[in-house]
Amino acid sequence: MKEIILKSEYPCLICNGEEQIFLEDNELLSIDAEKNIYVYPVSSKNLFPFSIDLFSLSKKYRVFEHNNKTFCCLLSPNTIAKKTIEKIKIAGKDLVITLGENEIFYSLNNAECRFPLNATPNEYKIQAIENFSALILNFENFQELILFNVENNSFKIYNGNSFEIKGKQITFSRTYADYSSNVEKISLEFSQNNITETKNYTNAQFDFPNEKTICYVFLDAIKEKNYAVAKTLMIESHQNVEDEKLQGFFENFLSFFPIDETTFALFYPSETRFLHFSISNDKISDFSFE
Repeated sequence: MKEIILKSEYPCLICNGEEQIFLEDNELLSIDAEKNIYVYPVSSKNLFPFSIDLFSLSKKYRVFEHNNKTFCCLLSPNTIAKKTIEKIKIAGKDLVITLGENEIFYSLNNAECRFPLNATPNEYKIQAIENFSALILNFENFQELILFNVENNSFKIYNGNSFEIKGKQITFSRTYADYSSNVEKISLEFSQNNITETKNYTNAQFDFPNEKTICYVFLDAIKEKNYAVAKTLMIESHQNVEDEKLQGFFENFLSFFPIDETTFALFYPSETRFLHFSISNDKISDFSFE
């Protein structure tokens, strides 16, 4: 038998030989694995029971080794149809949008633009505003707005929650991670090819994470693109770093796995990378990939 450390992004029942264990989402479980490990998802609309093969690749889970230990992360299920086509007229032009499992295609005047997705949405909404198509994607824990300009084939992306379209305006909000009730409210005003962005902040009581959770909370904020919150968890000399530099360093990882308080596995579409943090006076002073 081999020791495996499991983490699931959804509630499930783990059957390991004669042993049956209920695993909550984001809970860690250490087991001595039998030959076959069976997973029975709970309250999932489109994920059926499956077995874990520790030696094969799968979209349902990611297996990796670190410091002579074996880890397995069960990834969130995909619940949208693999191919959904929408046609919409914008500024007198016919735009065809094809939603795939991991990508979106925009077809306009026999030209095609591809936009990759790092996860699969559950629901979507499309509407034309001035020279833009506004595509709102609903994921498991957040929403994403993809704006496509039919005049110059350019994209603009926003992450948040509670997206609302009223006339030539889109409003939405961002709540900074689970430990904070600070809310950023954003308003987008459209005029032909132009977008005017306005931000307002509601400051509430801030419960700062402790040294055991600060790295986890930091990665959670980075994953949700809440860079303002992520920077408050860094030492003062690092808090002026540009959002673009953080985004460029971390790119778009799918999920992450805590190996210990300062070491994490980050899952990318084609690889697993290991990230190590340094802590100074209860703040993040440095981080780097192995």
